[in-house]
Amino acid sequence: MPSFIAQLRAASPRSLLETCLDTIEAREPALHAFITLDPEAARAAADAATARRIANRPLSPIDGMPVAIKDLTPTAGIRTTWFIPGFTIESWPKECAAVVADGHEVAHHSWAHVPPANQTREQEEADLVRANNAITKLTGRKARGKMGPSSNQL
Repeated sequence: MPSFIAQLRAASPRSLLETCLDTIEAREPALHAFITLDPEAARAAADAATARRIANRPLSPIDGMPVAIKDLTPTAGIRTTWFIPGFTIESWPKECAAVVADGHEVAHHSWAHVPPANQTREQEEADLVRANNAITKLTGRKARGKMGPSSNQL
């Protein structure tokens, strides 16, 4: 039986993508991991990667592997989630308003990026409330998502 890596290399970019899309469709209702999907653009990219493979001109060893762009950069026509600390919203209101005006979601990322382990429960609660107030003022609604200031804090 071929190794997993050999199976991946033998698979077409389109088949890998369709497997990903099927998995997302099955699990997304419980996970809420994606704010926007663009299956048509992803299929076009997968088909272009297949054409490059056939021509023996892949862009890289992983050309054609499905990728999710998550919460890092502005993307053309794709809404993303921005985890912005409340202090940042207060300090740079025009820049944060531009994120919202571009249609992106703003989610909770604490008030001042202090790790909860360094706070009492009361301080953490005050931090959460203060940040949510800033998000509400900016967006008109409370945040739906949260990423704590520590990489392993959700």
